[in-house]
Amino acid sequence: MRNSCLRLVNNEIHIQADSLALGYWWQGKILPLALVNGWFVSHDKGTFSGGEWRILGRLDNQFFSGGEGIQPEDIESILNSHPDIKQSFVIPIADKEFGHRPVAVIESDNQQLVTSLSQWLNHRLAAFQRPIAYYLLSSMLIDNAGIKLSRRNIKQWLLQHHNDNQVD
Repeated sequence: MRNSCLRLVNNEIHIQADSLALGYWWQGKILPLALVNGWFVSHDKGTFSGGEWRILGRLDNQFFSGGEGIQPEDIESILNSHPDIKQSFVIPIADKEFGHRPVAVIESDNQQLVTSLSQWLNHRLAAFQRPIAYYLLSSMLIDNAGIKLSRRNIKQWLLQHHNDNQVD
């Protein structure tokens, strides 16, 4: 039996181990994992420092705004440090001038929080990282989520809500 191995390739974590899954269950069949030379490409952005691995977010979540790379998980981490926020999601919204802009969707019992978050974030995030709008997470999305909320479902809900309200 081979030991598990991890490596970084351009800040992306690759995994090689006997314990890797056979694949993904899809419509009654197992779709094999896509391996590159025997390595599973995780799409997780990571670092290895001080003898520890750290996952920084999903590379497929990253987007660009005005030429700056934005990792939503970096902004979400700051948002989640607010005492009134249970969880947050940062979603890119298309923008003619910047390409995309971040919008925050938060779960909170404080209904008024969306009006004060911008000021709270002012000294915590760079200007290009600050969301241009804030929305409370729909209870419908929470109730239908199961174990984990789908970022894709949140984005679909947000696009409808954001377009309806023209918050730009």
